[in-house]
Amino acid sequence: MRYLYVYSLIFSFFVSNSDLFAEKKANNVEEIGSFEDWKAYVTFEQKKKVCYMISLPKKQEGDFKKRGKVYAMITHRPSLKSFNVVSFHAGYKFPKNSKVTLSVQVGKHKKEFDLFTDNETAWAISDSDDQEITRRLTKVGESLIVEGISSKGTKTKDTYSLKGSMQAYKAICKACEVK
Repeated sequence: MRYLYVYSLIFSFFVSNSDLFAEKKANNVEEIGSFEDWKAYVTFEQKKKVCYMISLPKKQEGDFKKRGKVYAMITHRPSLKSFNVVSFHAGYKFPKNSKVTLSVQVGKHKKEFDLFTDNETAWAISDSDDQEITRRLTKVGESLIVEGISSKGTKTKDTYSLKGSMQAYKAICKACEVK
């Protein structure tokens, strides 16, 4: 159920914006900070505050000819008591019931998580995974790798930097009054 809220945010965000990292516009999306490789935003859905942070991959691998926008996102919706919802937009459709692998690199060690998919987005399977992934992305991780397969069978591997993720996370927590 929580992924539907994320999906509606993403959909409304793209319908309203032609630019992924738009400055404050009539649709009430406001950038609250840019922190190295991450940006933090605030918007409103049905007059309820939503805070989120986004990053684009530093490297995209795969034999694809055409691909939409690719990004990682962490979202807070205080009015729904929804915090640290992790999502990844692949820029292509996933096959039904497919899984995506997320790896957070910390030194020589990495922690992997399976994500479930719907249309073009992958989410953590459980709230506890959301919390653990968020902790690793914002506190201990050095890089993030997301691997998936498109509905056409194309394998992709997206590598994200986590530089600035802690500062972006602090900004969205402050904006949405998350402790």
